[in-house]
Amino acid sequence: MQLNGAEPETKVVDAPFVQIPLGVTEDRLVGTVDIEQSMKQGKTVFQPGLLAQAHRGILYVDELNLLDEGISNLLLSILADGVNLVEREGISISHPCKPLLIATYNPEEGNLREHLLDRVAITLSADVPQEQDERLSAVKLATRFQDDTVGMLDEYEQTTEQTRTQIIFAREFLEEVKIGPKQVRYLVTEAARGGVQGHRAEVFAVRVARACAALEGRDAVNEDDLRKAVQLVILPRSVLNDQPPPPQDEQPPPPPPPPPPEDQMEDQEEDQQEQEEEEEEDEEDPEDEEEDEPDTDNIPEEFMFDTEGVVMDADVLKFAQQQQRAQGRSGRAKTMIFSEDRGRYIKPMMPKGEVKRLAVDATLRSAAPYQ
Repeated sequence: MQLNGAEPETKVVDAPFVQIPLGVTEDRLVGTVDIEQSMKQGKTVFQPGLLAQAHRGILYVDELNLLDEGISNLLLSILADGVNLVEREGISISHPCKPLLIATYNPEEGNLREHLLDRVAITLSADVPQEQDERLSAVKLATRFQDDTVGMLDEYEQTTEQTRTQIIFAREFLEEVKIGPKQVRYLVTEAARGGVQGHRAEVFAVRVARACAALEGRDAVNEDDLRKAVQLVILPRSVLNDQPPPPQDEQPPPPPPPPPPEDQMEDQEEDQQEQEEEEEEDEEDPEDEEEDEPDTDNIPEEFMFDTEGVVMDADVLKFAQQQQRAQGRSGRAKTMIFSEDRGRYIKPMMPKGEVKRLAVDATLRSAAPYQ
């Protein structure tokens, strides 16, 4: 863009960091009329709000679950649209609003509504690590930071600068990162197996996978990027099952049919052998064609969810349980955990495999006729 044949003056400014207080009003958030300036100038003057200040910066909300319901709905709606439209007191103004939203909440102080949590791309748990070495390291770092803040910042200045440079290059390189259709199908399948509602999980997961690849300086998404996207985006939105639900009472299978005569059996065996030979010949050609076309989409060999929605990886299951505890869902809980070690007794059923809990009443009734 040129102005009168000359380049406009530009300058590099630091990204703004704006924090939204819990008691913020709608006027302060989206903007309103500046009464003082309007009276001085004799015309309506618009006073920008916090969202205008946070554009292309960081918007921080502490204790999002304690924010007013109307304010939180308005905030997330504007962030989803990327535009703040203000129409009040005879003015109609719109401006772009695309900050990076970072929010925290404590489930012990109140639950966060699921539709708000679904609008946030990445959900992380800040639970204290249970390993003794990690807890000890955290205490030492916190103590050092309190005693010698300047010295510790100087010590990690080089690491911080490298990370900052890596993020800047990743932003420029993000548009060139490609993700294949099979990789997208893998993320969609994981979301379906996890019982995720809506399509935001798949959309966010694709973005996270591409961002992970860009951060590592790669132009294509690989298996690790897909696993990380599932762990950060799909897993917190999934319906977790430690074990599949107990099977219902099944009817006994019907008795097998009587065997056919020997003559018919010999004819059937010959027909079956001929059919198998024809199928083997037909399968040889597609295999040769598939070898000529290499598969360029790298996807994990196994899914993190099985068909029943059970998390199969032990480390991922532990992370998921921490996520659910951090979300603090109660009432009509979305998390369902089936366990044989707890729960109330509903009805007896025939055991399949090793017997862990015995239904005493049903056992006594079954044994009574033989006494």
